Amino acid sequence: MIVPLPRIHLLLDFDSTLTHASTLPLIYNIGFTHQHSSHHISRAYASSSHPLFCSPSPPTYSWSHISALYTHSYVHHTHAYLPPAPLRKTLEQETAWLESLRDVERESYERVEGSGVFKSVRAKDMLQGAEAAVKCGQLRMRDGWTRVMGMARRRGGEGRGGKVGVVSVGWSGEFIRGCLRAALVELLEASESGERRQEVESEVDIEDIVIRANEILGGEEGKMSRYFEENERGGKGGIWTARDKRRVMEMLLRREQGRADRDGSMAVYVGDSPTDLECLLAADVGICMREEGEMSGEQRALEETLQRIGTECQWIGDMKPTDLGARSTDLGNIKQLWWTTNFDQICDSYLFQAAINSESNDTCNSDTRTTG
Repeated sequence: MIVPLPRIHLLLDFDSTLTHASTLPLIYNIGFTHQHSSHHISRAYASSSHPLFCSPSPPTYSWSHISALYTHSYVHHTHAYLPPAPLRKTLEQETAWLESLRDVERESYERVEGSGVFKSVRAKDMLQGAEAAVKCGQLRMRDGWTRVMGMARRRGGEGRGGKVGVVSVGWSGEFIRGCLRAALVELLEASESGERRQEVESEVDIEDIVIRANEILGGEEGKMSRYFEENERGGKGGIWTARDKRRVMEMLLRREQGRADRDGSMAVYVGDSPTDLECLLAADVGICMREEGEMSGEQRALEETLQRIGTECQWIGDMKPTDLGARSTDLGNIKQLWWTTNFDQICDSYLFQAAINSESNDTCNSDTRTTG
């Protein structure tokens, strides 16, 4: 009897995980450019046709200014918070620190809204900006991203394949989906053979990917969404902290599995920063994305956090069958995560190769029974 392999629900961070760098500057500059273009058009229109027309002023804050304000707020909070990082040795202490950043993130969110940078920005503007960023090389996807999505979707057999989702504290699900579409088109155009193009097309369905991020609502006030009607403190809030990301991940898993338990499926989460910590530990398999060579600041911060709280992080290529046993429901007892520098390494690891070997053995056994 052939026992179906467990489905894999693959959940991914976007910035610096699926991509090689943060996309927040790109998204902010889409709005910044839109506001300045609209301002110049309005001024020209007013001077030529409507002398009494008063055009709104464009935002005065550049991305570098917004970023500097966030850094100042973050550093001030870091210096005031106790215990300081070197003395935080438990997961409980670290998750409390990450959750304490909620006000820092909220203030930054409201600062961006107050700048007016996203006034009247439409979904179409986000999609066009995403396509331009991919085409000009400002945004690069990591190697193997379509391959890992395809393997996750096929895992479990016909009609039982897993789902792929993106969970981000960044802005604009529209931008994220636009980037994925444009990157897929670029990959197809670069394929040297028709066979490879068909293979890529079969691996990923961009429209089937579930994306959860902070949305840009645009409109006259340039507001952004509040994903949670009620956050940890009882008010509305966006996807701002590590705990928020974990809540979103668990909601997606419950929706896909039909009930709160795992239903025989396996949740795999890939992320790169401390904001991904709770998701990495809550998943059945948590994988940290790292740059080849020198790690980014966020990647180093996550590595240092794992070392402080006593969680080992091993290269995904060293995964063995015994590493895929049942995980503890107590996140504090989870002492094993994995790291990789691209998605091809994940695909070539035991996590997916076990499925390929099993399917191959099943085929051989079936052939033996038939010929015997």
